[in-house]
Amino acid sequence: MKRIALLLAAGLLVMWQSSVCAQQARAAEFTVGAIVNAQGAVTKTEAEPSVAPGIAGVLDQAIRYWRFAPVQRNGKGVPVHTFITARLDVLPAAGGKLDLKVSYLRQGPKTSLFKARPSYPPEAMRTRLQGLVLLLGTLPAHGNAVVSLAKCAERDCNLLRHSVVDWFQHGTWTPETIDGQPVSAQARAFVTFRLIPVTAVTHKPLAQEAGITHEERALLHQYGFTDNDVRAGVNQLVLSSVLKPLMVRPVVMHLGPDDHS
Repeated sequence: MKRIALLLAAGLLVMWQSSVCAQQARAAEFTVGAIVNAQGAVTKTEAEPSVAPGIAGVLDQAIRYWRFAPVQRNGKGVPVHTFITARLDVLPAAGGKLDLKVSYLRQGPKTSLFKARPSYPPEAMRTRLQGLVLLLGTLPAHGNAVVSLAKCAERDCNLLRHSVVDWFQHGTWTPETIDGQPVSAQARAFVTFRLIPVTAVTHKPLAQEAGITHEERALLHQYGFTDNDVRAGVNQLVLSSVLKPLMVRPVVMHLGPDDHS
């Protein structure tokens, strides 16, 4: 990696450190726009304007190492614009050094749905309605989001189902493009709604994410979710992508004490 990018990143990493947490690992996720050429190589990245230049430089250098299966149209390789989400870990190392580790998470359209989550309907909380909602839908190249299925493992879950449908339909997204043409994406999601007991302080039930039942697990398996998806979290969103990753191993960069002093 170019030294200038490391120096820029080193200065910004000071913001992630303090006398209390200087020896603790820090992490954050970033989504960057990326152009993947006809050979499957990343040739350009564009971070969000809010991402500091040094961090953007680290992400750019790391993501350019990754490779994807080339996309073809009419037997000819074509470029793709996608959005790659990566995790940046800042890890203390021996001798006052820092390791920067950039790990691949996913690629596909960019959407607000990953940051937002369905609200727990007040009436559902009042009646202590709980459950899991599975959703299948489409984020089209143009137009509004389309829900093809919203289903619960339990009966009488309309309040929860409507909340998940509303979340999906009010999300925003930017599609991937193939050779400059936007393409749609298929979505699979599940959301759990659970309550914990009344607290002594608030005397009210609190919304909390929790595990799933055997019936809910069976429903997820029926629609393509795996046990790994379930273990990853009780709320999951999976979007299709025109790209398939070929080589996306984590990239580790090393900063000496002189680089971040």
